[in-house]
Amino acid sequence: MNRNTMKSAAAIFLTFFSLTHMSRAEDVVKASGKWTGKEHSIAGYWKIVDDGSSLRLKLYSLKTKKAPDLKIFFSPRTVAQSTANNATQGTYFFHKLKTHNGNQSYVLPKGFDLDKYKSILIHCQKYTKLWGGANLR
Repeated sequence: MNRNTMKSAAAIFLTFFSLTHMSRAEDVVKASGKWTGKEHSIAGYWKIVDDGSSLRLKLYSLKTKKAPDLKIFFSPRTVAQSTANNATQGTYFFHKLKTHNGNQSYVLPKGFDLDKYKSILIHCQKYTKLWGGANLR
């Protein structure tokens, strides 16, 4: 096997391993969907799962433009109702986005009530730019 073939095989294995270990058979999916871009395009999909011990937000194949202050918010508004100006008003700041691409997993706080929110938003707080979001239902 040449070096490029070995690198390709390793990349395929690592992608398969990370995807299969991000969701387990016993995970209960509470919500899932694809992203809707607002000021920038966002590719990939997400799930909120209950793994028996915690509620997790899992991002799969995320790909969007890099920014210095991308944060995840849960909003009482739909994505269509959300703007750069209201993206942080009355919302729940959840977590700073770990990276602008790839698979990611975040643990939601104990007792987090998904029913209080209509969407997940990705927002650059430093520049007041709403990257996009996804409706929870």
